[in-house]
Amino acid sequence: MPSIAEYIRNNHDDKKPVILAPDKGAENFAKEIAEILDTDYDYLEKVRLSPEVVKTKTKSISVENRSVIIVDDIISTGGTIVNAIDILKKQGAKKVDVVCVHPVLVGDAILKISAAGASSVKATNTLISEVASISVGKTIADHLKTLQ
Repeated sequence: MPSIAEYIRNNHDDKKPVILAPDKGAENFAKEIAEILDTDYDYLEKVRLSPEVVKTKTKSISVENRSVIIVDDIISTGGTIVNAIDILKKQGAKKVDVVCVHPVLVGDAILKISAAGASSVKATNTLISEVASISVGKTIADHLKTLQ
């Protein structure tokens, strides 16, 4: 998360975006990044009806006229992210970017996320991907130093 927060700080136009987890499971990621950036965070409530069908319920967050960055650990098919983007757009978010740690991105996931209205899709370089532009090298090196 520190690598992602640093990337956002150095590359995002809005210095106080809403950091949003697409579900309760990713809330700690959003919280950690938001604390580093000193900005707001929240999560959307997700109910998985089947492996392919996800229903997302809004929380009481205000994203109207704000930039939002959705943060998740793994994006596979992109279905959860597409649903989150749709909800955020309906709530008036002016811009939605997507960041993840592990960009599995099966099939046309990037296309679906972009078509849903994401301004950008970025990920760490833990997996080879066309969107893997955030290096976790420093984070890994710093952690290895603590093991000595």
